[in-house]
Amino acid sequence: MCIRNFINRRGTPREIYSDNGTNFKAAEKIICDKAQTINFNAVQPAFDDIKWKFNPPAAPHMGGAWERLVRSVKTVLYAICPARKFTSEGLQSALWEVEFILNSRPLTFVSLDSKDDEAITPNHLLLGSASGYKPVFKTTHTVQHMWQAVQEFADQFWRRWVREYVPDLARRGKWFTKRPPIAAGDVVVILDETLPRNRWPKGIVEQTILARDNQ
Repeated sequence: MCIRNFINRRGTPREIYSDNGTNFKAAEKIICDKAQTINFNAVQPAFDDIKWKFNPPAAPHMGGAWERLVRSVKTVLYAICPARKFTSEGLQSALWEVEFILNSRPLTFVSLDSKDDEAITPNHLLLGSASGYKPVFKTTHTVQHMWQAVQEFADQFWRRWVREYVPDLARRGKWFTKRPPIAAGDVVVILDETLPRNRWPKGIVEQTILARDNQ
C-alpha cells in the first residue's frame, strides 16, 4: 500500500534501494512476481519496470544517505509533538508536514547576501519553490506570455542546477582514493551550462595534459 501511495503521488520509480528487512523482502517478491501464491495481475503492470536493490547483509552504512533522513524525520516528528499518540489520519498529516520541512532543506550553498537567489531545495523540483508558493499570472497575460515566462523560469533553474548542484556530485575528499587519470579515448559527459536544459552530450578525450603529479 505504501508503494502504491508513493507511485500515485510521485510516479513509478525505476529503482528502489533498501536494507534486508522482511517487509521489504516480501514487497520485492510481490513486485517482481516471485510470490506465486498471490495474484496481483490487476496492479502488476505498474511495477514491471521497478528494480529493487538491497544492501549487503549486516552493512547498514551502505544506506547512510537515507538512514540520515530517517533520523531527521524522527527528530522533526518528535519536535512537532513529543508526547502525543497519533491516530492514523493524524500521523499521516504529521508525516506530510515533516516531508515538507525536510524537502525545504538546501541542496546547494546558502548565501548570506540577500541579493542572491535562494538555495535550491528538493521542493524546487517537486513544487517549483522552497515554500511551495507560486505567483499567479495576471489575467491580462496572454497564453504566449505565460509560456515564455515558464520557459525562462525553467532555463534559469537549469543554469543554476548545472552551476551550483552538479559540481557537488563529485567525489568527496573524505572518501577520495587515488585513481588513474583521464586518458585519451575515455568517454566523458560534457557539462556546459550554455547548452539547452536537459542536454548531457558525451565526448571522447583526444588528448590530455599532465601536471607534475601525473594527474
